[in-house]
Order: sequence, then structure tokens, then C-alpha cells
Amino acid sequence: WAPRAPAAAMAYAQSVTPRWERERCLRCVVQGWARHDPAAVLQWHQQLPQGADRRLGTRLLAEALGLYAPAEGLNLIRTLPASLERREFLQPFFEQWSSLDAAAAARAATKELTDAEHRTLFGILLGRWAETDPEAAIEALRTIPATGPGRDTWNLFVDRLSQTDPLRAAQLATGVEGSAARQQLLGTVARNWAARDPEGARAWAETLPRGQVRDSAFTQIAAALVEDNPKGAAELMALHSDSSRETWMFRSVAAVLAQSDPKAAIDWLQAIPNINARRDAMAGVMETWSAEDPKAAAAHALSMSPGQLRDHALQSVVNMWSTQNLAEAAEFVRQLEPGRSQQMLSQQLAWRLANDDPQSGLKFLDAFTAGPARNQFAGNFAAGWAQNDLEGAVNWMKGLEEGPLKRQVVNQMRDVWVDQDPAGAAAYGAALTDPAEQRDFLSGLAYRWTEQNSEEAIAWAKSLPASASQTTALQVVAEQLGRTQPARAAELALGLPPDQQNGALLNIVGNWSQQDPAAAAEWVSRFPQGQLREQAEVRLVDQWSGQDPFTAAAWLTQQPTGGARDEASVNLARNLRDLDPVAAAAWVDAIEDHDRRLSAQSEQYSWWLREDPVAARAWLSRSTVPPEIREEWEARIP
Repeated sequence: WAPRAPAAAMAYAQSVTPRWERERCLRCVVQGWARHDPAAVLQWHQQLPQGADRRLGTRLLAEALGLYAPAEGLNLIRTLPASLERREFLQPFFEQWSSLDAAAAARAATKELTDAEHRTLFGILLGRWAETDPEAAIEALRTIPATGPGRDTWNLFVDRLSQTDPLRAAQLATGVEGSAARQQLLGTVARNWAARDPEGARAWAETLPRGQVRDSAFTQIAAALVEDNPKGAAELMALHSDSSRETWMFRSVAAVLAQSDPKAAIDWLQAIPNINARRDAMAGVMETWSAEDPKAAAAHALSMSPGQLRDHALQSVVNMWSTQNLAEAAEFVRQLEPGRSQQMLSQQLAWRLANDDPQSGLKFLDAFTAGPARNQFAGNFAAGWAQNDLEGAVNWMKGLEEGPLKRQVVNQMRDVWVDQDPAGAAAYGAALTDPAEQRDFLSGLAYRWTEQNSEEAIAWAKSLPASASQTTALQVVAEQLGRTQPARAAELALGLPPDQQNGALLNIVGNWSQQDPAAAAEWVSRFPQGQLREQAEVRLVDQWSGQDPFTAAAWLTQQPTGGARDEASVNLARNLRDLDPVAAAAWVDAIEDHDRRLSAQSEQYSWWLREDPVAARAWLSRSTVPPEIREEWEARIP
């Protein structure tokens, strides 16, 4: 349909619901159109307005041109300035092109992309090239340093190659200069090789020198062995793995060992030197043992010496036991000596009791000694009960004596109450007599209600009597509304008392900047000159540059110099340096305030020195850093 009548096909595709089905239809139209008339589909894309539809259109266009018209795609890249749209076009375009001709896509990427764009994509493209011509791809890879900006390219390439030819990937990684880069690459090889051929990976790992890479390699091999040969995996972990780094694997090994002999598994884990690894292994044993014999597992946990290991063992037992027999698990916890363990395990049971047996939960609560632990259990229990039986939970809450326990219960069940019965929650809040307690309750209610139904929340907040509680409610509604309807939130915030406006407006700027930074910038530009506007500009650039630093930089260039621009420049440089470190350095060099400039330059230099020492020192030699400080910085070690 698209080649014969693209406008009609596109109009139909745009009307389709739901969204995921609409996207599929649009992809078909764009690809069919691009295959027969790429110039026309390019013109269609240029006419799309800024926003979500254009971003989707950019991605679909990139995929289509990569598949059917790569030459037109390259021409478009040459015209796109550094921007979010350019970044969103590059990856789908080159990935689709490389699926058909990886060598051509990789060569074109080398010529057409900036260094920052290149290092993100080139590893993927070379990895695909290696599937058909590995030596040619490796030759191209060797032109890029494995450290600094080229590190990502090497990591992506070695990850892909080691999935098909781990020995060649290992040989390549072993020849890399720089111990940190070599260790990271060999760790990637070990992971992929172990998943494919654990015995072959083990033979290779035996040839590695002792150290972190060797330890990590054996951990990956143990992970591949654990289901079929748990004793072999345990042996590898004991002999070769550094337990201070690879704690996650001990849990898996211990759990499988415990299936046949939990006491032997515990004997094994006692020899693990690192407390974190031993704790994870204990959790694996106890979960497995509790599934078969929870009373025996609980008895063993109680016999352990007090401390972290015992706590984690008890938590694992009660967690598994309560899924099988909640009444028995609760009775076990109830009979424990009052103290830390009982408190910890009670909190763990609160939600399950509330959902499965609230009357038993109430009896459990009555057995508690008054204090913070009892209050916390009551709050967790009430929130869980309200999920399933709001009326029952509310009636019980209203019958409680005033005091800390009731406040805890109200605070923790409030969100559930607002979700199910906002009017009832509002009536309860309005009847509270303590001003501070009422303000806190209504603030939380306003936040949650605005999430659920903003118009109802606005009407409710406006209907409150003029008071500090109303001001707080309106402020919360405005700030929360700013996440989805910033223009509407701005109107509401402007009606707040002057001393409450600034905080609300700044929060709205931050939220609006995440959704539509250009519109937020236009709104901020209408603020009167002064502290609020300066703070808003800083907040705007901070959010905007996190999404699209190039466009944010273009906007900031047009703003007057001064303290606000200096502070915004610091945030901009942080978000820009991964993509364009030279441009980021130029921004920190241009900061007017001496102390702020020097601090930003120090941060920029420290970051750059880790990523690319040669480029960092070249910049330092021509920067505005004073000579005496420059000499001190030059002595820093990357």
C-alpha cells in the first residue's frame, strides 16, 4: 500500500490503536515507502513537528534507510547537526545497514562519525563484520586504542567475538596494552566462553597468571558447572575465586549443594573467608533446606552465634517457611525471645499476614511489646490489609488510641486509602485537629491523588479552607502536576503565596525540562530578571543537557554572562564531556568566576585524565589554568 499510496497508508497507520500496533504499522509504511521513494520519505520526516512523533519517525526512518537506502542515510547524517535527533538516528541506521553489509557500514562509520559517536557504535559494527571476515574486522579494530575513548569499542567487539570464537577473542585481549583494559576484556572472554564450553574455558583459565582475571574466569566457569556438577563448582570456587569480589556465585553453588546434603553445604560455606560471600551462601542453603524441612533449618539457624550470618539465615528460613505454612512460621516467630531477631522477622511477616490472615496478624500484634518495632509492624500490616479490605483496615485504625502507633498506621495506609477512596481519606484528613498532623496527612494525600486524578485533586485542594494545610496541598498538587501537565501546574503555582511560589516554580521547571525543554525555556524566558530566573535557568540547563547537551548548549550561548550562566556551564560540561570532551572543556574555560572556573577545570581534567591522558594534557597546556596550578595538575597520575 505504501509505495502506491503513501499518504493514505500513513494516515491509516497513524490512526491505529493501541500504540504498539500503531508503531508496527508505521514501520511498515516507512519501510515500504523508503524502498521505492527514499527522497519522498525524507521530505515527510522533515515536516514532522518536534516531539514524540518526530522522535519515533526518526527511528523508523533510520531503520528503513539502513535497510533500503544507505546512501541517502549517509547524506542525511552529513546534514544533521550535533543534536539528540542525530544521536537517535545513528544507531538504528548503522545497525540495520550492518545486518546486510557489515563491512560497508563499519567503513562508513569510520569516515562519517565523530569520535564520541564512533566509539559507541563501532564495536557493534565490527562485531558483526567479524562474523563474516574476523581478521579484516580485527585489523580495523587495531587502529583504535583499547584505552580512553576506544575502550567501549573494544569491549563491544570482544564481547561479540568471544561468543563465536572465544580462543581468538582471548588471544586478541591478551595482546592489549594496559592492565585494566586487558583485565576487563579477558573477563568478558571468560564469561562467554564458560557459558559455551566450561571445560574448554577451564583449560584456558589454568594458563592465566594468578590474579583478578584468573579468579573472575573461574567464577564464570563455576556458574556454568553448578547445575550439573555442584561439587566441581564448589571446588573451583574454593580453589580459584576471590570471595571478596564474586559473592553472588557462592549462593548458587550452596543452594544446589544443599539439595542433597544441607549440613555438608554449611560445612563448605564455613570455610569461605569473606563475610558477604558466606552470607550469600548461607541464604542459598537455608532457602533450599527450608523448602524440605523448615523446622530443622530454623533450629540450625537459632543455634548459630548472634550476628549478620544468623540474621540472614533466619530471614531465609522464615521467608521460605511462610510461603508454605504461614501459621507455623508466625508461631515460630511469636515464640522467639523478645529482641532484635523477633522484631526483624515480624516485619518480614507483616505483609503476608495482612494479605493471607489479618485476624492472625492482629493477634500477632497484640503479643508485641509497645515500642517502635510494634509501631512499624502495625504500619506495614495496615498497609497490606488495606489493599484487600480497606473498610476493615480503616475501621480498625479508627478504633486505635491516639499516639505513635496510630500515626504510623495512618501514614502507611494513606496511599492505599487514596487509591481506593480519595473522598473518604480527604474527609478523615479534614477532621484531624492537630495542625501539624493534618498538614502532613493532606500533603501526602495531595501527592497521591494528583497522580491518580489531577482534576479531582485540584478541585479538592481549592475547596479547602484558607490555611497552612491548604497552601501545602496546593503546592504539592502543583509540583506533582508539573510531571505531566507543566503548563497547568505553572498556573496553579502562580496562585500560591509569594513565599511558597519559588520552590514550586523551580520544581515545575525541572519536570517540564525533562518533557519539553524548549517549551520550558520559552516559559523561563518570561520570568522577570532576578534570583528566581537565574535559579530556573540553572535547573533548566541541568535537565536539558542530560537529554540533549548540544541543543542546551546552543540555548545557553544566547544567555547573558554572569553567575547563573557560570553555574549552568558546570552542569552542561558534566553532561557534555562523554560526547564531546573538547566542547565541554571550552565551556569550563569560559566560566567568568575564578574559583568556580578553577573547580570546574579541575573536575574536567581529572575526568579526562582517566579517559584519555594524552588529550587531557594537551588541553591543560593551552587552557586558562594558571601556570603554577597547571604544574601541580600535570603531576597527577591517570
